[in-house]
Amino acid sequence: MWNRLFHGRGNSVLATMTISAVALYVIASILIMKLLGAYSLLGIGALIFLPLLVYLFFSDPSYLVLGYLALLPLIQHLSAHEVHMGDFVITPHMVIQLLILVATTNSFLFSYDSSTIRKLNNLDKTLLLFVLMTFFSLIFAYSLPVNHVKRWLLFYTGIFENVTFYFVIVYILSRKKDLMERILLAFVITSFSSAVVAIQELNEVGYSFISIYLARMRIGFGYHNTNLFGIHSSILFPLIFYTLVSPKFRRYRILVLFSFVILTGLSVICLNRGTFIVLIVELFLLYFIRENRRVIHWFLGFSIGIAVYFNHLILFYLFRFFGGTATAASPYLDTSALYRYEAWKVGLKLLYLYPFGVGGGGFQYAWQIYGPFPTLFLGTPHELFLSIGVDYGVLSMLAFIVMLIFAFIYSEKLLKESLLVPHSELFKYIKVSIVGFIIYGMLTDGELSHLSGSITPNNGYTLLLFTLLAMISTYASNYVRKTTKA
Repeated sequence: MWNRLFHGRGNSVLATMTISAVALYVIASILIMKLLGAYSLLGIGALIFLPLLVYLFFSDPSYLVLGYLALLPLIQHLSAHEVHMGDFVITPHMVIQLLILVATTNSFLFSYDSSTIRKLNNLDKTLLLFVLMTFFSLIFAYSLPVNHVKRWLLFYTGIFENVTFYFVIVYILSRKKDLMERILLAFVITSFSSAVVAIQELNEVGYSFISIYLARMRIGFGYHNTNLFGIHSSILFPLIFYTLVSPKFRRYRILVLFSFVILTGLSVICLNRGTFIVLIVELFLLYFIRENRRVIHWFLGFSIGIAVYFNHLILFYLFRFFGGTATAASPYLDTSALYRYEAWKVGLKLLYLYPFGVGGGGFQYAWQIYGPFPTLFLGTPHELFLSIGVDYGVLSMLAFIVMLIFAFIYSEKLLKESLLVPHSELFKYIKVSIVGFIIYGMLTDGELSHLSGSITPNNGYTLLLFTLLAMISTYASNYVRKTTKA
């Protein structure tokens, strides 16, 4: 029986791990049923398909990874249904990430072949250095009166999960050379997952622009937090363009077109200034790639037509864009720009006062001491590099910057070897995605985890960034190194 189940291996350790996985999944399903209440049919459905999921769990972890990427917005949205263990929180996405890590580790151990293990390149090494520096900052932060449980929680969701997912992508790409196309299709499907979440939230706040605006000012629209949606949109937008113009995705053209429309619509109604600016910059950069111009012309023409039709709403957008004005009809004054500027000033000061960082989530502790509005909860400096530097130290911030630099260097080398590299044109679009992530992070934030007010801790859509970095790293090791030797 075991021989047939495990492809003739007959390994008792593997059998034990399978039983453990089944038990873990049953417990997770019960938790889902308990937490979701009216949506408990999801938990029942999970139990029905349990045998198939267990088989996929051990036979090929790439299925789990692709499914996770495709459903990422929905899974992140469900993170609001958390289980509290004191100050530590367990969310559905944390459980799924752990299952992916265990499945990949299992696959690696039982198909280990030393000849397939590649040497670490500069991007990999810098990433590991980044982890080392962040870990050191956590140790240093024990001398500060901050919440240490939340500090480790943010490290787990923001650093550990992102970095391990990076190496999961590297591993599955090294085993399946054709997986790049499937990952891109999973990215496309995320827009449909986003639409499901948007419909649920719009049912709560209303479908008029005024209702969305007021909800944005009060609670934030977009998977419980608009800023996280902005990261998703910034990274995904250029990749959707690639799948639209690439001949390799011609048979998926209708699917991609619908995804493009959904992503654009959700980017608009989130009313996020950083998202608007990033999309404009990305469209400008994408215009220099000849294949995109026809799509951009149609997109701009359609956008102008919509703007003319809804001209009475233009001022409404401008109020949100430049700060807003409180009126009887709209009593919510948008002071976020002022607070963000003050947060940046405090963040720069903290880089000097605490060069080793204050630990994940420690900015609020420092803000209450050095900020001009100490009673205001900000959570982070609301700037990508300052967030990393303040939480995890200046060395961690520099390591992260160097990591992005290596990503650009390798992408450029892969473009030069276009005759040898499959999907070589993709790396042009990946560079635009990374630029969008950086700009968005500098304007709004792009922290490697999120814990703000009542928002559940999660790594937002930074997983998408680390997936792109893993793609670059894998292809660089497969092609750049070999061509250099030649």
